[in-house]
Amino acid sequence: AVVGVSDQLEVGITVSDFASPGNPLVFVNTRFCELTGYDSAECLGRNCRFLQGPESEQRAVAKMICAMRAGEECVVRLSNYRKDGTKFELLLALCPIRCGGKLVYYVGLHVVLSESIGLARALADMELLLE
Repeated sequence: AVVGVSDQLEVGITVSDFASPGNPLVFVNTRFCELTGYDSAECLGRNCRFLQGPESEQRAVAKMICAMRAGEECVVRLSNYRKDGTKFELLLALCPIRCGGKLVYYVGLHVVLSESIGLARALADMELLLE
């Protein structure tokens, strides 16, 4: 049911396994695949860093790393790269998920800023997911 709902949102959603070495992706929704040009099989098992490139903002990357090490939420504006090499800008929210007090997953909410995909709707969807 969650997978079906996640595919109806204008937000790319990822879930990474924080308990595993390298924090690999264990879930990506259809919208994330559409945004990046990668299919789910190409994403799963990899760290989301594979989307970064020469113009990815290092301050934003550092902020994400610090937040994840501290087990905190974070929101950054970041430039990433699609499978075809084109750059895109996004707003990325990272949200920790705990089980029994232990940090086990990070959920990433990805909203592309450089496309007219209905930014207001995407941000509303993101707010609903963060509640």
